[in-house]
Amino acid sequence: MVLLQTALSAAPLFGAHLQFLHVRPSLTKVARNVPFFASLLALVLIGSSLAAAQGRRETRGEGLLSLLCSRCHAVGRSGSSTHPEAPPFRTLGQRYPIEALAEGLAEGLSSGHPDMPEFRFEVEDVNAILAYLESIQVPDGEENTRQR
Repeated sequence: MVLLQTALSAAPLFGAHLQFLHVRPSLTKVARNVPFFASLLALVLIGSSLAAAQGRRETRGEGLLSLLCSRCHAVGRSGSSTHPEAPPFRTLGQRYPIEALAEGLAEGLSSGHPDMPEFRFEVEDVNAILAYLESIQVPDGEENTRQR
């Protein structure tokens, strides 16, 4: 205790370097910081909740594409499409913006290779598919036939 008092009395000599020795902050200082810390905690919780929702959306999109499209298309981050005219989904962003697929997915996507069936998806499914497709895109020029 004497050492602490001596250090505190020497604080003016050493400037702000010894401010960390103030062991008990006043209650008013703590109370002033409560809204800041509450806001920070809320932002962290909201951010983690949004990240979890995005992860679930991507998982749903992957499941839909695996179920409906993997017979012809490579739907993952690697592998080749089994149909010669079916592009790997991870390269679609090299041809056009992924979000441009939204309307086609909702109204009926029937382009692509001639024997491609027509699909129509609900809005929630369209959002899930787009989220997944965005998550697997490879940059232009990157090898698009990587094997699993």
